[in-house]
Amino acid sequence: MKNFIALLVFISAGASWYVWHQYSQAKKQNAEFTENLVIHEQAIVMRRAEVQAYSQLNDLLKKVRDKQSEIALVQGKERLLKEKLVSLRQQRSDIINSARRSFVGQTIPELTLTDGRKLITVRVLNVEESGLSVSLPSGVQKISRAELPQDWRTRLHY
Repeated sequence: MKNFIALLVFISAGASWYVWHQYSQAKKQNAEFTENLVIHEQAIVMRRAEVQAYSQLNDLLKKVRDKQSEIALVQGKERLLKEKLVSLRQQRSDIINSARRSFVGQTIPELTLTDGRKLITVRVLNVEESGLSVSLPSGVQKISRAELPQDWRTRLHY
């Protein structure tokens, strides 16, 4: 029976050592898993931050595309307005030139210039941007627009 008790003590000691060894390994693994869990949670937080940053970047890119399309629309409108402005300027120029041409051939009984000279019996030969070409009894003379009185500058759209 002594042998049996010794065997029982030996088996109990072996089993105790085995249980203690398994317990210590489980404790180590639990500590490692806890450390790994913290590392994985940090990685998840970083990934979430990256995903949020990509999401914000995607939103910004969408806003940029929207603004670019708005800019393209505005540029198209600007181009149309510039074309319209050119057309209106051309029409204005045509109207002014037509109004100026209506004075060609008119006889002005007396024209007082800004320098005080008085021209009598003036016949308008040509109206240009730079001034008038007139026929006087003494000959043909060019009158610059600066020499014309204010009322004539207004009539001729200078």
